[in-house]
Amino acid sequence: MSKPLMIGISAGIVLALGIGGGAVAYSSNSEKLAEYEDARGLLSTSAEAATDVLDTIGALEPATQEELEEQIAAANSLLEADAPSVMSFDIDDRTSELVDGRSAIRTLVTDLETATESKESYSAAVEDGEELLSSSEELLEKTQDKILDEDAYEKLSGHVEELKNALDEEPDETSADSFAEHASAITSASDAIDGSTSAVSTSHDEWVEAEEEKANRDPSNYKTISERDWQLVERDPDSYEGEKYVLYGVVTQADAMTGDATIRVNTGPVQQSRRYEYDVNTMVLAGASDVFSDVVQDDHVKMLVEVNGSLTYDTTIGGSASAVMALAYDVEVIGEF
Repeated sequence: MSKPLMIGISAGIVLALGIGGGAVAYSSNSEKLAEYEDARGLLSTSAEAATDVLDTIGALEPATQEELEEQIAAANSLLEADAPSVMSFDIDDRTSELVDGRSAIRTLVTDLETATESKESYSAAVEDGEELLSSSEELLEKTQDKILDEDAYEKLSGHVEELKNALDEEPDETSADSFAEHASAITSASDAIDGSTSAVSTSHDEWVEAEEEKANRDPSNYKTISERDWQLVERDPDSYEGEKYVLYGVVTQADAMTGDATIRVNTGPVQQSRRYEYDVNTMVLAGASDVFSDVVQDDHVKMLVEVNGSLTYDTTIGGSASAVMALAYDVEVIGEF
């Protein structure tokens, strides 16, 4: 084979390899360039979102804001640069710059969003705390000197003062940690109040119950009426429901049939010396615990009662009878017939 022919063949092979290698390189760079454009678009979106965050963040975390502004400026420089060509050798490096820039922005934005959440949590704690403070102060005012457990009242008063102080403290408007610390203090004081209000409410209810029982056993709260007035009650007990009277009478039934909470009494408004002089059939229910514990049939009793309407019941001989129904809050055995 002649030398010129050999040179021609070699040149053809080299040319073919060069064209093929260039095609492979072009294809690879096209994919890299697509990745670059994707990274560029993501960085642009992140930079815009970060700018929005800075517009709304207020005074929070100024050092972080300054760092974010620098990262946004750096990102804008990358975005303003001309894109690499398909034949560039630095596509990977420039793509990495875009990815790193976006990562830095996202980290700082997350820090600022966390700071914003701390401020929002503080605001929510303040709102809830002020509402709880108001209701707690109302409870203290309502129950002052109207409670059996004074220690519970004092404990709630102390927790209310702690919450007041926590609400009065002003956080550093630039510090997320400060907002978090103040929110924690308010929440802690609020939790302490929640734990003590129930004790105060319960003790107040017990006080009310004790006062009602005292009032129900106080003779001055019951009327002394005439025989005629009691006859009017007998005719229409429902019209006198809730009225409180001092009554006397003879116990006509206090046995297993009536049970521990009921007795049947022939009554009148004036103490009599003979049992037949009490002629108003009255079904008396226990208005307080153990009020009938020392009462038996044929006892002569003095009672403090509240009219509870009328009652019709079946008798043991198959008929029916009507009676005044009353609640007894105090029964005194004054003798027996």
